[in-house]
Amino acid sequence: MTEERSRYLLSLYLKQKANPEQQEELFEWINNQPDDGLIRDALQQAWAGFDPADTMNAKRAEQILEHILEQKEKKVIWMRVLKWAAAAAVLVAVSSIGYFYFTTQKSIDKPQMAAVEKTNVKSDVMPGSTSAKLTLGDGSTVLLDTLTGRTIASQGSIQIVKKNGQVVYENNSSGQNAEIFNTLTTDRGQQYPLTLSDGTKVFLNAASSIHFPVTFNGPERAVDITGEAYFEVAKNGKPFIVHARAAKVEVMGTHFDVNAYADESSLNTTLLEGSVKVSEGNAGLLLVPGQQAQIKEDGSIRLNKKADIEAAVSWTQGYFHFSNASLETVLRQLSRWYNVEIVYEKHYPEATFGGDMQKSLTLAQVLQLLDRSQVKFRIQGKQLIVIK
Repeated sequence: MTEERSRYLLSLYLKQKANPEQQEELFEWINNQPDDGLIRDALQQAWAGFDPADTMNAKRAEQILEHILEQKEKKVIWMRVLKWAAAAAVLVAVSSIGYFYFTTQKSIDKPQMAAVEKTNVKSDVMPGSTSAKLTLGDGSTVLLDTLTGRTIASQGSIQIVKKNGQVVYENNSSGQNAEIFNTLTTDRGQQYPLTLSDGTKVFLNAASSIHFPVTFNGPERAVDITGEAYFEVAKNGKPFIVHARAAKVEVMGTHFDVNAYADESSLNTTLLEGSVKVSEGNAGLLLVPGQQAQIKEDGSIRLNKKADIEAAVSWTQGYFHFSNASLETVLRQLSRWYNVEIVYEKHYPEATFGGDMQKSLTLAQVLQLLDRSQVKFRIQGKQLIVIK
């Protein structure tokens, strides 16, 4: 099915005008997608042409969401994550609702729903973008969002190209290359995808970096990261090792996320598929899918056998997911994505938050959701102030 056809069928379905044959064709296409990327893209483009007069209520949006989820029913954890990512895109896109609730110790029996509307406030901050800086082996830098051509640079026999919105390292030689290292860096308010020369896919979150060789010549494949990165490691017989601060994550071929932000209480490695070994010093854990290793500041490692997979990787799918998250946890993520400094005039230690928010919302729209928690904010330049 062509992209134009999928958008057309989705548009008909959202407007409740698709006949049974068209619905069957649409759901067959959804079920055959290996991940939800194309589904989300088609939804967003279909929604772009959705007349405001056709906006449906939340109940209808949830019915659509459940119906689409039925088409994506899979057994493995990774696909469960993907279907919920698609679900969040559907729910926010077709109903114009950001599903977000808050609870406090004083009021935990009635979570609240908040509608997201267009905002006309004078002070607002736009969401982050797909952008990064690439530092080559000679120390020169390339700002990736300013490039117009396909070829970025050459490093030995490796061609660095920009393909489908990401940086790809293409090896044009079967021989060994000289050891050359590159670094991909994102600022706050940026994220960027990368494909290494061995085929491993990396998605770099905001305020993060990855330092890597342009080719993996030795007996292992090793990279260093700061901040957060999601990996889909290609299998080629060599172990793949991620160094993050003092921690080491060893894999062969698998899908996992490493959150190594310095301002978080622990360094978390969350496994979606395959197996990984996480170690720091003499302590180590072997993870199976659905588990998370948490390395504390004192070097101790804790195993979370029932990790919140969606919370760990929702950022790669275009939304925030929170579950009983503290105000500080929510604001740290917003700070990185919207590139704002958080200033507290007042603390709200009892409030916890849960739900999903699209990362495409402006900061003022996000604050509409948070305002329902009776926590009040003010945007002042590049500061987000928690006011008294």
